[in-house]
Amino acid sequence: MPTKSLLNSADTYDLVKHAGEMGIRFHSNSIEVDWDTVQERKRDVIFKLVNGIRYLMSKNKIKVIQGRASILSNDRLLIENGNEK
Repeated sequence: MPTKSLLNSADTYDLVKHAGEMGIRFHSNSIEVDWDTVQERKRDVIFKLVNGIRYLMSKNKIKVIQGRASILSNDRLLIENGNEK
């Protein structure tokens, strides 16, 4: 398993090398979390995921209906959107 050990070390090196992009900063004797960068990265990931799902739904002609749904039977839903049903 020496090869797995080397791969694990290389993966760890890569994570540390790019940690700043994720909001983790290394100093001589400490590690600091930059919460603004962490939150910005989180928002960016959410944005990309939501837009990817939106694209796939549009591409596959899936209609999105906003509201609160209740299952009425195996083949029926009740969707409430404000005063509309």
